[in-house]
Amino acid sequence: PSCMPGSQQRVSVDLGDREFSVYLFVPGDTAQFAQFIDLHERRSGASIALTDGGVVVTEKFAEERGLSVGSELEIENSDGDAATFTVMGIAENYVENYVYITPDSYRDAFGKDAEMNSVLGILPDGTEEMEESLSQRGVAGLTPVSTMRTSLDETIASINYVVYVIILCAGMLAFVVLYNLTNINIAERQKEIATIKVLGFYEPEVEAYIYRESHVLTAIGTALGLVGGIFLHMFIMRTVEVDMVMFGREIKPLSFVLAAVLTVVFSLLVNLVMKRKLRAISMVESLKAPE
Repeated sequence: PSCMPGSQQRVSVDLGDREFSVYLFVPGDTAQFAQFIDLHERRSGASIALTDGGVVVTEKFAEERGLSVGSELEIENSDGDAATFTVMGIAENYVENYVYITPDSYRDAFGKDAEMNSVLGILPDGTEEMEESLSQRGVAGLTPVSTMRTSLDETIASINYVVYVIILCAGMLAFVVLYNLTNINIAERQKEIATIKVLGFYEPEVEAYIYRESHVLTAIGTALGLVGGIFLHMFIMRTVEVDMVMFGREIKPLSFVLAAVLTVVFSLLVNLVMKRKLRAISMVESLKAPE
């Protein structure tokens, strides 16, 4: 197993309306740092090097603080000393919030070396006994990454149930709306439908004549929904997040495809349900009906 000492300090940053908690992390060896923590941008995937002259912050913290590359950030360490740094990178991260700084930059800013109070280690699989042994050797706390990953997966899994309920409710709403519109359309055009039946239109032609409006509404609703869904997704993700967790910001192309397919499926179900009502229209009675 390999390991590297580091300094990890939990500090608070004033956001104006509230205090935001972040970890100020100083690696013991900058050359080894990339072996333990992968810093890269989320959108481009470009690697971010931790070098002297600035700090690297995680994306959630950057959003909350309104930071971008080149912004000035004031940090107060655990001793109460404050210093201002330049943000030289924003890294993808989903659990907790971090500000990474090199030992030399920390020393120049605060006038003293960071106290090494933690160790990053890479242990082989199946080392539960080693973890227990470390806990018994004066280690104040041990947090395996696998535990954090499991906890996040469980949180995401619980949110998935909410997503399924929303999808079901949205589908039912689409069905009810299209059903009512089609039902009203048929009820108000019974004489017209009877007339085209008398003229010799086949059942598929009659159905296509009536369902054309439903198909247009479905296409318009799908297009508007796909565009509006992007903004709704952004709003929901930022609303349900807590300070220490960032959810995914990207929408996969498959999600757009599934949303469009489900909308079309519910529209087709409405057409199938209304097919019986179209065939049940009495041509004689409809033609006798007054204007």
